[in-house]
Amino acid sequence: MLGRLHSLSKGAFWGLMVGLVVGVCRMVLEFAFPPPRCGIVDSAPMVLRSVHYLHFAILLCGLTAIVVAVVSLLTTPPSHEQVCNLTWWTITEEPEREIPLPKVSSVSHRNSHGPEQTRRVMCGQGAGLCISAMRRSEQTPTVRVPTIRESVFWYRFCGANALLLISINIFLYAYFA
Repeated sequence: MLGRLHSLSKGAFWGLMVGLVVGVCRMVLEFAFPPPRCGIVDSAPMVLRSVHYLHFAILLCGLTAIVVAVVSLLTTPPSHEQVCNLTWWTITEEPEREIPLPKVSSVSHRNSHGPEQTRRVMCGQGAGLCISAMRRSEQTPTVRVPTIRESVFWYRFCGANALLLISINIFLYAYFA
């Protein structure tokens, strides 16, 4: 159980919902209790009087992270087939699987013998949607999906540009602050 260090969609959803509700409650309190003038007793709740809004944001972020972690640990993880080619770690995996395809004809006839026969096609690497894969495999070889790996040049180029932009942003922030 401790080896699962990922968040699931249900955990992310409920983390967002809890964060939204708590944040909206704080916002409503801010508008309901405006800051008093000098010399007037502040009747605002303690959370408004003693917790700065930036500190509240940090606490809200921590609460959201806790909700995401707890809900993700309490829900069952998706199977490997459900996350295959969904994350960066599984993008190159393409398991071969059988997909039953019904017979396709230009004229649809209902047999009194029951459901139509199905043919099974192996969908593997680069097979795409496997629609009429049997006909295509007889005529031409299947087209391979191009790789998503980027070259070393573009990797370094994007990294250098990111560092340059971060440096410019830090300079502008420090200069105009």
